[in-house]
Amino acid sequence: MDRSVVIVSGLPYTGKSWKLDQILALPKFENGIVVRMDDIRVELYGNRADTDVTKSEHLFKNEETRNTVLKKL
Repeated sequence: MDRSVVIVSGLPYTGKSWKLDQILALPKFENGIVVRMDDIRVELYGNRADTDVTKSEHLFKNEETRNTVLKKL
């Protein structure tokens, strides 16, 4: 594989975005492609909070995220 893949995962408000910003600042990742589940949720459901999305919608969001990652690989 000609690229590195980093997945930052965790509970809400645990510093994932902060850690991702640190990783993307490294020379090896300066041209990194970022897929954020929050961005996909907003694309699918607008400004609805994650707590206002149903379980079925969460599953669909997860599948859409997976498909987006596969496309970008």
